[in-house]
Amino acid sequence: MAVININRNQFEEMVHSGKTVLVEFSAPWCVYCRRLAPALESVAEEYKDTLVFTAVNIDDEPELAEAEAIEVVPTLLIYHSGQALGSIIAPESRAQLVAFIEETLQHQTQEATTVQHIYDMIVVGGGPGGYVAAIRVAQLGARVTLVEREHLGGTCLNIGCIPTKCLLHSAELVSQIKDQGAEIGVEADGVRVNFPQVIAHKNAISKQLTQGVAGLLKQNKVARVDGEASFTGPKTLSVKKSDGSVEEMTADAIIVATGSVPRTMPMIPGFEKTMSFTELLKEKKEVGDKVLFFGGGQSSCEAAYDLILQGKHPIIVEYAGDLVAAQATCLANTSFLRDAMEYHKVPTYLHSTITEIHDGGVTVKGQDGKTFEVACDNVINGIGFVPAPVGDKGRHVHRVGDCVAIGNLRTVIWRAWDV
Repeated sequence: MAVININRNQFEEMVHSGKTVLVEFSAPWCVYCRRLAPALESVAEEYKDTLVFTAVNIDDEPELAEAEAIEVVPTLLIYHSGQALGSIIAPESRAQLVAFIEETLQHQTQEATTVQHIYDMIVVGGGPGGYVAAIRVAQLGARVTLVEREHLGGTCLNIGCIPTKCLLHSAELVSQIKDQGAEIGVEADGVRVNFPQVIAHKNAISKQLTQGVAGLLKQNKVARVDGEASFTGPKTLSVKKSDGSVEEMTADAIIVATGSVPRTMPMIPGFEKTMSFTELLKEKKEVGDKVLFFGGGQSSCEAAYDLILQGKHPIIVEYAGDLVAAQATCLANTSFLRDAMEYHKVPTYLHSTITEIHDGGVTVKGQDGKTFEVACDNVINGIGFVPAPVGDKGRHVHRVGDCVAIGNLRTVIWRAWDV
């Protein structure tokens, strides 16, 4: 029985059809794939009433191969209802292939007939804390569902850590060529920044990493739900999915890995006029020429360097006595960021705070207690972050640091642990 190659759309339709499907990921240049073909066709004929056999050429579908975490060909996976039940790499014989199929089908049958599963866990939040926890728990044998409302990979992979490092890399290259090129014998005339390409590079890196995370989740049989979760009871969540539907989900244990949200200071008049880092770095809104950062931490200094790359003029107001003060003991690039702000002559007001935000500028209170005006086109909220809420904190969710039970950072989320 011939095994037919399919494309990505056909693959998605087939593995979600409710049938049990065996997919061979192969390549025409793979000698071992050609050797395996007769045995695979023979087994396909034998199991034609039980399995649907098909194949994917990784040269034609490289993104699909990457999403499924295929590193070696031939790799054979058995799917049911969108989940990978098992995999085998380069079976050495027909007997080994049959044994793999029998073992996988037997395990599937046992799962289908078991009324109560051994363990069940939901991870809320798909950032570096959540997806790593989900994968590890799944590797230990639990059935795991991960709920993410927006970006797999979280702020780190999509908006903050990784994208800002890409932008910093571009800025460093420009700075090195302009400021150090002649000194080390590299002369380049007319160095300019193609900012749309800078953003395209940043987006490509983020996409590559998030696709890798998606592949790892599939490889470890972690079910993924796109939606926003809130607690409705001791072991239950109400999940509003991206399509608008609502599903009640139950688990024996729940990991809360929802990350953080910007800290706010509503007591400052005009604070609602501030812009978040998400708006600045992701949505790339027009911010004007003079951009003031309320707070001089790592995020503010990195974003300020990004704006310098664009030819804009950042300003920083920081309550502490130095920039990147809170992260100084744990960040390798602290000195670089401080030196960069000093080198580019970024106006910096230390031991200062903002008392009012209004159109066209802010009122700053300095170390001596006197106030003065600083003109700017926009204000970025860089004063820090607080844990993102999930449900009703008073009844169901406590943050890390809320001492409510015995144990390291344990909370009262019914055997759940904050990440």
